[in-house]
Amino acid sequence: MVIEQLVYNEIYAPNYPREDNTNLTREESRILMWLDGAIGAVRREDIGDWLRLGRSSIEQAFAKVRSGDENGSTRDFQFAVQYLRNALARKPHKVDFVVKPGGAVIVPPSQEAESQD
Repeated sequence: MVIEQLVYNEIYAPNYPREDNTNLTREESRILMWLDGAIGAVRREDIGDWLRLGRSSIEQAFAKVRSGDENGSTRDFQFAVQYLRNALARKPHKVDFVVKPGGAVIVPPSQEAESQD
């Protein structure tokens, strides 16, 4: 349901069809309320992480709609959809790099091997 609402908002926000009787504030509030409930109910940390990433992208998408950044809002809605799909699929997080104190970036050995293939 939330993924469908995000796609709906990606397409129509802020110019919703009159017959839908909705607005930007109502859409954002409804989606975030549902997502906050899901975050509170989830037991697995990795799923919660995906949901929180999705929530952050949703907030950014609605902020960009308000500022008139159509391309940015579309991108953030799409990121949010992907994060929620990752949560539904129980996709584990993958470490691509680690930043050490001082700013040095370390690529895990498994990632180095993949990038050289």
